[in-house]
This record gives sequence, structure tokens and C-alpha cells, in this order.
Amino acid sequence: MKNFGMFLFLAGLVSCQNIYGATITATGNGNWNTPGIWSCNCVPGNDDNVIIPVGRSVTITGTKILLLGPVINITVAGELVLGNLSLDSNDVLIIEEGGRLRGSGFLNFVFSGIGVPVALGMGQTLPGPRTITNGTLPVALAYFKGEAYDDQVNLSWSSLTEKNVDYFTLARSRDGFNFDTLAQIAATGNAVTQQFYSYTDVAPFAGTSYYRLQATDFDGTLETFDLIAVQYTPTDRGPGIFPNPVSGGDHGPTLDFYCEEESEVVIYSSRGIIVCRQRVFPGVTDHRLNLPRGIGQGLYIVTVYTKAKTFRSTLVVQ
Repeated sequence: MKNFGMFLFLAGLVSCQNIYGATITATGNGNWNTPGIWSCNCVPGNDDNVIIPVGRSVTITGTKILLLGPVINITVAGELVLGNLSLDSNDVLIIEEGGRLRGSGFLNFVFSGIGVPVALGMGQTLPGPRTITNGTLPVALAYFKGEAYDDQVNLSWSSLTEKNVDYFTLARSRDGFNFDTLAQIAATGNAVTQQFYSYTDVAPFAGTSYYRLQATDFDGTLETFDLIAVQYTPTDRGPGIFPNPVSGGDHGPTLDFYCEEESEVVIYSSRGIIVCRQRVFPGVTDHRLNLPRGIGQGLYIVTVYTKAKTFRSTLVVQ
């Protein structure tokens, strides 16, 4: 009788061990709720540890709730595409090197638990390696967009939440691969309400420009968001500049421009930084540009602001 009781005790112990902590691995690609993509031929529940290996992509559509169970780990070495996923505050989401978490909708709550919900915006990607727990992501991006208007590109973005974010970095590229930094914009740092940011590229490339937004945390962790492309067509041909290119040690080149009223000339670097500015006066055709001493080599944008229009030309310093 004692042996039979011990058997029941051990059987119960084994049964309890099977209730919690099962490890289920994605063996195929598809929807989380499809049993056939999992090693157990079942849908992982709120008491299972989940592994999405390299080469596998699992998508959560609608809302998936994994609450009120033991502490669980979701390990992503492949890709997890999120709809709405609710986890306990003690659960852990591990994104390994080469893995990524990707948003599939405008507002996707990643963690709710007992903490503040965190959103992953449309097109936002979180690459590994990183560990996310207790309802925290560095930045939940609502949008990042750009619009060409009046010979400039207006860039704007918004965060739904922020945690320990130091600053944002904007960069621009002609080909989508080689980027030059435009600006660093201070972040709010920590926020649970929507924040709004903007920047104006006053010297956009003619044709297509690619813009990249990155967020840097206080600990140096870098997060990169999806690129945007903006098409810009100059509205007016700019004034002539002679000589062009010009040597950095030469006297300033001449701007060939006739204006009917006093106007302003502003010279920008390719990163949109003001290098110098001066006034030009009506009745004069040739205007000497007063380049600063020690101006570096590179491409500069010479912009003439009149009351009616804005004119731009490029100047190369060798």
C-alpha cells in the first residue's frame, strides 16, 4: 500500500512538472495559433517557454494573452511579428543576435502586465541581442515621415512611449546605404504619453533622398527604425556661381543674381548646418560670397531668400 502511495505521489509530481515549463519550438513559419508550426503540434499557452529558432517567422494576429501563469521565456532567434501580446510583468522576451521583433500594425501592445503598456509601431523593428522584461521597450514609435515642401523636406516622428532615451539621430542618403548625419535631437528621456519631434532638411538632394532615424539610450544602446524615402524636385533654377568648384584658399566666388529688393544669402553645409550668411542688395548683379576662412572641402548649398521665392545652387569647395 505504501508503494502504491509512493507511485501516486511520483506520478503526481511528474504530472505537475508537465503542467508548467514545457518548452515548445517553432518548426515552421506561420500564425502563432496554428498547431502545425510547433514541435508539440499544439498552440503554446500561458505556461510554456517558447523558442523561435533561426529561419522561422511566427506572426501574432489579433490579441494573444499569456497571463496568470508561471514565469515564461520567449526566445527569438528568428522573427516574431507582433499584433497584441500581453505578458505578465515577470515574463521575459529574449531577442538573440540575428533575431528580431517586428510590428505589424499601427499600435501593438507588447507587454501589459502590471506595468504601463508599451507599443511597437507600424514597421518598427527591434533587432537582437536584447532582453525585454517588465513591460519596457526603449522607444515605441508611432510614425516617422517626411514631406517635400517649398524646396525643403519636413521630417517628423512621434513616440508613444520612451524609456531612458538620450537622443535621436537623423541621417540622409542618396542610395539608402551610405548615410551622412543631419542632426541629433534630444529625446524626452522617459515618457508614457505621446511625444512629437520634427526637423527640416533645408538642403535636400534633388530626386530621391532616404532618411534614417535612430534612437540612442543613456547606456549607448542603439535602435534603428525603418527608412523612409522622399522625392524632391527643385522648383526654380538657382543663381550661377563662378568659379565653381572653388579652392578653399581662394577669395570668395561670385554669385550671379539680380534681385529687386534686399535679400538674404545663406550657405549651408551638406548636413544643413549654416556656414555663413550675408545680405545682397537690389540693382547689383554680381555679389561676392564671403566664405569663412578655413572652410572645409565638400558640397555646400547656397540659398537666396527673397520675399517671393527661394533659390538654391550648389557650391563645391576643393
